[in-house]
Formats: sequence, structure tokens, C-alpha cells
Amino acid sequence: MDKPRPSSKNSKGSARASSGQGHRGGKKAAKPKYKKIRDLGAGANGAVSLVECDQDGKLYAKKVIDCSHLDEEDKKVALNEAWMMKALDHPFIVTYRECYRTKKDLLCIIMEYVDGGDLKD
Repeated sequence: MDKPRPSSKNSKGSARASSGQGHRGGKKAAKPKYKKIRDLGAGANGAVSLVECDQDGKLYAKKVIDCSHLDEEDKKVALNEAWMMKALDHPFIVTYRECYRTKKDLLCIIMEYVDGGDLKD
């Protein structure tokens, strides 16, 4: 009796790329880095800057929230903002790209840059 052959599909059902290296032996994709172009604005809990991505050359807005002075509840609120943006998909809402935290306890949210000011303008 023949043994079943292992599937060449990953858990999402798509075919795996065959690079000649296994997952453990391969290199991780480099995280994008962002170069600050200029400040866009600031609020009570953070500042927003225009940044350029080193991987695709596109401009993004980077919101930085300093979590070091926030209590646990306010940290949850800040993280919730990032998760809400990630979940939303609407043509009139700024698109989320990624979110990360630094060693200095800064929460950085990278999002689509929309030229033309804010809702007050």
C-alpha cells in the first residue's frame, strides 16, 4: 500500500515557493526602514511625520506614540487604535501598512500618506 505524499501547499492552500533552501535555512525578509522627510503634526499622545520607505520608495505617514509615560489602560487604547486601523478597509479611511514597537517603548504606526492636510483644513 502506498503512503500518502506530503502536500506541496502551505496552510493557506497556496503552493510553496521552491528556493532550494528550507524555511529554517533561508534568510528572513528585511523589515522596511523609514527615513523621516518632515513633521506633519502633533497631538496629545504623539506626532506624525512624513517618511519614505527604503524598500519601495513610497511616502507614508508615521505616527509615533510614546508609551513610556502611559498607564496600562492608555497603552491598550494606543494598541487598539493600530489594530482597528489594520481591520478597516474603506476608500475614505487611511490605509494601514504596519505597526511596531521600539526598544524605547514607542508605538509606530505606518499608514498611507494622504496629501492635502487633515479634516480641519
